[in-house]
Amino acid sequence: PILDNDDCEWIVEKSKEQIRNKDKHAARAWIITAKSIFPYRFIVQYEAFKLHLACEEYLGAAQTLIELCSRFSREERLQQLVIELVEAISNRNGCGYLSSDSLIEKKQLKKVFDLLPPSSQKMILLSVADATSDPLQKGIITVAALKLFPETAVTIGLDMYDMLTQTFSRSSIPAANNKQR
Repeated sequence: PILDNDDCEWIVEKSKEQIRNKDKHAARAWIITAKSIFPYRFIVQYEAFKLHLACEEYLGAAQTLIELCSRFSREERLQQLVIELVEAISNRNGCGYLSSDSLIEKKQLKKVFDLLPPSSQKMILLSVADATSDPLQKGIITVAALKLFPETAVTIGLDMYDMLTQTFSRSSIPAANNKQR
C-alpha cells in the first residue's frame, strides 16, 4: 500500500498526543517512525524540532533546525520560527508582552542558536531571509544577520537596499532616497 499525506499527519498527531500526555519516549518513537517513513516532509521535521525543545535536547534541536532551514526555508511556519529566534537573540519582545511559556520558548530558541557554529547561524538567517516574501520579515532577519556577521555588510547590505528600494517604489510611501527631499 502507498502511504499518503493523511498517514503522515496521523503519525505526527500521535506524537503530539504523546507530548500532551507527557510521554516523551512514546512521542519520540512516533517521530522516529514518521522520520523513517516520511524523511522529507516539513511537518515531520518541524515536529521533531518541537519535540527536541520539549525534551530540552538542544543539540538535537540545533541539528534539526539546520536541516529545516536547508530544506524548507520557504515554509511560513519556519519563517515565523526564525523571526521568534531573531527576537530571542536580540532580546526583543515582538508583541511587548510574553506569557511565561513564550518566554521559556524564546530562551530555548536562544540556547539552540548559541549551540550552532557561526557558519550555520549565518546559513539559517540568510536562507530564511532570502526565502521570505514579506519585506518586513526579510528586513528584520537581515538586520539580525548584519549585526551578528558585520563582514557580510557588503553583500547583504546591498541586497537589503535593493529590496527596500523596490518595496518603496511599489508603495505610496516616499522612499528614503527620494530626490525631492
